[in-house]
Order: sequence, then C-alpha cells, then structure tokens
Amino acid sequence: MNDLCAETGDVIDNKYVLLRQIGKGGMGVVFEAKHKELPGKVAIKFLLMTGWNGPTEQQRFLREAHAGRKLESEFSVRVTDFGKFFKRGEFFPYIVMEYLEGKNLGDLVEVAGPLSVSVAVDYILQACIALAEAHGKGILHRDLKPNNLFLANRVGTAIIKVLDFGLAKDAATLMGSDGKPMTDTGMIAGTPGYMPREQLRGLSHTCRQTDIFSLAVCLYYFLTGIRPFGPFEGDELADVTGRVWNGEPPPLMQTFRPDIPLGLVNVVIGALAKDPVDRPPSIVDFARALVSYGSADAARMVNIVERTAKAASEAAANSDDGGITIKNNDNRQPETADLARTPPTPSQTRSRCTIRIATIAGVVALLTMILVLISQYGSDFTEKVPVPPLVMSATPPVLVESSASSHPQPLPLASASASASSSRPPSASPTRVQTKKTTQNVSDNNKF
Repeated sequence: MNDLCAETGDVIDNKYVLLRQIGKGGMGVVFEAKHKELPGKVAIKFLLMTGWNGPTEQQRFLREAHAGRKLESEFSVRVTDFGKFFKRGEFFPYIVMEYLEGKNLGDLVEVAGPLSVSVAVDYILQACIALAEAHGKGILHRDLKPNNLFLANRVGTAIIKVLDFGLAKDAATLMGSDGKPMTDTGMIAGTPGYMPREQLRGLSHTCRQTDIFSLAVCLYYFLTGIRPFGPFEGDELADVTGRVWNGEPPPLMQTFRPDIPLGLVNVVIGALAKDPVDRPPSIVDFARALVSYGSADAARMVNIVERTAKAASEAAANSDDGGITIKNNDNRQPETADLARTPPTPSQTRSRCTIRIATIAGVVALLTMILVLISQYGSDFTEKVPVPPLVMSATPPVLVESSASSHPQPLPLASASASASSSRPPSASPTRVQTKKTTQNVSDNNKF
C-alpha cells in the first residue's frame, strides 16, 4: 500500500516541484524540490498517510513548523514555508526547509566507527548552540538522537544542524482540532534509549534537562559506538526502557575507549542522571563542563552558547509568548519560569512594589500619629490612649499554580517480554504503536 501523499513530479501549491525522495522515516517523508520561479533547492517534508495524517498529527506537524520558524541559529535547520496542498480530494500539510547535503551522525558513526574525543565534543557543542536558542525561546526538542544531528557540508568545512523539531514543546499555545489548547498529557513519544525517565512518564513531564540527557546519550555513542541503555543484542523494548526507568548505570566508557579522560566520563555520567535535577541545570552549564575536552575552538563555541542563550532569553522576555512551567519530575516543587529563568514580568513587579509601598506608607502614618499624640498629651499619653499592637505582613501573597496531580505516577506500559522485570515500564510491542493516549517511536533510524 502506498503511504505517500506526494510523489516525484508533483507540483505543490503551484510553487514547488518535487524532484526526488531523499528520506523516509516512521512518520514522514522528505523530498528534494525546487521553486518554480526562484533558484536553489529546498527540502519538503510530508506526513505519511498510513496512521500519521489525522488531526492530532497534523497539529503536531504545525507545531514543528512554528518552532522551526522561530529558530534563527545556523546550527538549526531553517524552516522557510508551510502550507497545505490538495490531492485526491484531501488537503495534506507540508513544511519547506533548507536543503542540506551531508550525512547524519548516526549513519556516520555506524559506518566509520567512534569519533575522536575532540571531534565528538565539538559536534555536541555545536548542537548546544542550537539548543541554547531553542531553550531561551521556550522550545524543547524532546527527540535528540544521532540521526537528528546532521553534518552538513559547507564550502571548505561542515557544521552540525539540529533536525526534526516534530516533538518540540513550545511556550506558545497551539489550538487542537477541537478548539481547545493542545497538551501532551498521557502521550509518550520519542526514541527508546534516548528518552530519560521523565519522558517515559509522558511528554508533559519533560524539561530542559530532558534534552541534556539525550545529548549525553549521543555523546556516549559518538565516543564508544555503543548506546548506553541499548538496545543490545536480544533486547526487547521493555529491556531498553527498563534500564532508563530503574536508573541502571550504563557500561563503563573506559571499557570501550581507555583514552577517554576521566573528567569527560564524569560529565557524561552526570548528564545521564536518573533525576533531572541531578543533571546540569542548563545547556550553558553542560557546554561549560565540556569545554576542556574539545578542540582549540571549543572555548569560542561555548562563548557563542552563552551569548545565544542570553540573547534568546531577552528576546523571549520581550515577546508575547511569555514563559512556560517547567516541572521537575520528583518530590520537589515545580519551577515556574521560562526555560532561561527570565525575571518576573513588569506587571508582577509593579504589583509587588505597590503592596510594599502601601505597607511602608501605613507604618509611617501610624508612627506619625503616635508622635503627634505624644506631643499633644505628653507623658500621660500611655495612660489615656492605649496603643494597639503593630502587625505587619512580611511578604505579599504568593500565587501558586497547582494541578490535579502534582506527582503523577508512571504511565503503565504493557511488557514486551515475559522476562522483563516487573519494575520496568512495559511497552506494547517493539514497533511504533499509537493509541488514543500513547505513541511510541522505537525506530532508531527514524529521521522524522
């Protein structure tokens, strides 16, 4: 059965001519194309028709387009257009992106083997630049893996491009097909082995440390050629997710690469911590921890990470999108801030200042009244006028956002093998499965 909504030779919206198919994954397909009037090539992405072109999937496709249009870093793939084209009596959405030539790092390591320490670290630092902008603007990637880190050829050089923001979490609210805000409650999506424990609970529990965990898995793989949590030979899906869920330590990196510095090993293991609050608090901190192990250009790249994060945070603070609530998935209080810890909004600051000024003015007025009475009645004042006790509020009232379930329980998954531990979160099957509530992506080669 043909699951493609487009084919070579199709003209999309009377603007783009499809030249050839260049990639296909579990959810979508990408074509090389050209504009009918403008020079140069573009890449156009479509959803597959088989099971992935419903209203919910189209809304998430739209989310990817929105996230891509907000990102301007040269280390993120550029989204230039979005629309729907009519074919076979239906409308199909598409995303137009910059055309890249090169190879994703998953295929590169699979063919050529592990990378040198400095090269692997440099590639991760370039990805950190892209994520510094995304996090600063309130966007989480949530599907980082080697196949989504693309080594794009440039004249005389090559740079890393972060692809596929299809699972991106954006601070801006998107509306679902039912006219209500679209949420991720109850949905699991991502690539097993690269998803941390909080993501196995559901996409609504992800935070910026989720992306840091996934990047650390990528770095481990680039250095050793081994995925720290599998899949290993004979593994089922439950085995992979169980290792992550139970916080099992990955195999020692020195077993595969004795030349890896111990300090770098500690950075990677720290970023793979089971609890997100035990990982580096931001992508900037993660980049700083790696700087000593990169090339001579690593310090310059970390400086770009820092400046990019600051600029993106300031831009987000001045935008209309506001911030988002980042939940730490443990017993601690959730952190209510945008991804770059932006300060309170001007209206919040003015409100707090007004309360404090009013309190101070009241105290001053009361003291003034007491002094006037003392000057009028003299020493008999204490006998004639009883002074009421002075009560002050130490702080203005604080509004706390609450939810029906502050500490949600792990979402149960059906076990994929009889031998899987009962403490592991089971899965429906070792293939991509979608129900009304859950979605699993188990294809390590899924680029989309």
